[in-house]
Amino acid sequence: MIFFTLALLFSGNTHNFSMHLVKKISMHQRPYQAAFSCDGRYLAVAGEYGTILYSTSDWSRRRTIHQSGNCLSPIAESSKFAIDSGNKVYVIGPDSKTEGLELPSLNKTTSNLTVTGNGKTLGIFGNRVMRLYDVATHKLILKREVDDGYTGQLIGTDSSVALSIWGYSTHNGGAVILYPSDTSQPPVIKTFPISGPYALAYSPATRRLYIGCIDGRLYTMNIAGNNLRFLCRPRHQNMECLSVSPDGSLVAIGYRRDSKHCRGRDMMLLVDGRSGHTLTKKTRTYGVQGLRFAPDGKTLAQTDRGGNLRIFRCRP
Repeated sequence: MIFFTLALLFSGNTHNFSMHLVKKISMHQRPYQAAFSCDGRYLAVAGEYGTILYSTSDWSRRRTIHQSGNCLSPIAESSKFAIDSGNKVYVIGPDSKTEGLELPSLNKTTSNLTVTGNGKTLGIFGNRVMRLYDVATHKLILKREVDDGYTGQLIGTDSSVALSIWGYSTHNGGAVILYPSDTSQPPVIKTFPISGPYALAYSPATRRLYIGCIDGRLYTMNIAGNNLRFLCRPRHQNMECLSVSPDGSLVAIGYRRDSKHCRGRDMMLLVDGRSGHTLTKKTRTYGVQGLRFAPDGKTLAQTDRGGNLRIFRCRP
């Protein structure tokens, strides 16, 4: 009895949560990125042939928008999204109107896109150039080249845009760069001497940025103080994607198999956002490519390289 009690105490709470599959949808195209609208009413999935909007109240209700793109981002306090289309950025939503934004200096360089939490700034990264635009006026407010390196991901915090760079030439491992919406303030650079940062997620409630590295390490950074803290390393494997619930209590992590050395396997984990303890895992993820929590913090969307969308319900 004593041994059983101690085992529970030191088990890391690995089975306190479950990921219940609610819906599986075959998209008949390769999905690139998924995102819930800020009001939680819609899920948009950008793919190679177009973007599909699903109603979260009835998953059979969908609208196909013939604007393909590699990345999209929800727009604050609305059911709309910003999506790139190579040489143009479009605003899409549940209505039939699709608005194209005429952005100066874009020149077909979009490879990553995000909107800040306050809805005021649009960040675009491509061809090693970071651009910030004013959402209201569409004016270019910042254009800055980034040192040689491989770009990871781009994500908006409350009032800044975070960019992950791994293989950064100035630093051994990589860096995360924060570009404030107030362009009179200089960017903040956090360097990683060993593990290259790749995947990014942000919790608005805790104002913490979650940083996943290509060697499987997970860090958190307080946006207010810019202090970096190691959280956990559940797997010694390439981290493909991650998402954090809005309140910061849950972090979903997608790992992909290292094809070069045939190590590990595709896997999805759910970890505690504060302690880093593993709560549950799923090994049949079929090439997990993207993860995104809904605003309710309990619904999780997962896309895979096989062209499928899965909706999970995370619960104790």
